[in-house]
Amino acid sequence: MLKQRLDGSFVVKSKKEMKEAIALMREKSEMVAEIEAEMEEEYGLIQMRKDSINLKTAVDLFLIERDEGYEDDKSLFTIVRPKRWRWNADKLKKLIPSKSLFMSVCDYSPNSDKIDEAVATGKLKRNDIEAAFEAEPTKAYIKHSVKSKRDGQEEADRIEAQLA
Repeated sequence: MLKQRLDGSFVVKSKKEMKEAIALMREKSEMVAEIEAEMEEEYGLIQMRKDSINLKTAVDLFLIERDEGYEDDKSLFTIVRPKRWRWNADKLKKLIPSKSLFMSVCDYSPNSDKIDEAVATGKLKRNDIEAAFEAEPTKAYIKHSVKSKRDGQEEADRIEAQLA
């Protein structure tokens, strides 16, 4: 018999239980589809989801184009500008003293694991090669954080303490 744990997950230990789980999964999926269809018909749920996604995309594009975030009493929109760090092979080749050592830390491109190993064993010094470790900006995105009611209270408490 298929068993469900307290955390909601299921345990499948035999083919019979697997078949039972698949049947139950199909049944639940059909029920969800029926409920969603009813909600779409009654409330326009799917269109509301699409509208919500499109509005978020529009706000994100606006904030990224203006290079600014936004904050109000309920939300915080922060621009996140991630970077991908990579070794620049041309710079690294100039900074590593011997060709054999350079070839030992590169496959087709510099291999971070091998470079870390060479630094750990003392073959290379991090200070000598750090100029070849470069950040490549990637696509910016907006991080949306919902503020809790407590966030504003902490700010009010801080201001009150400063005024006292």
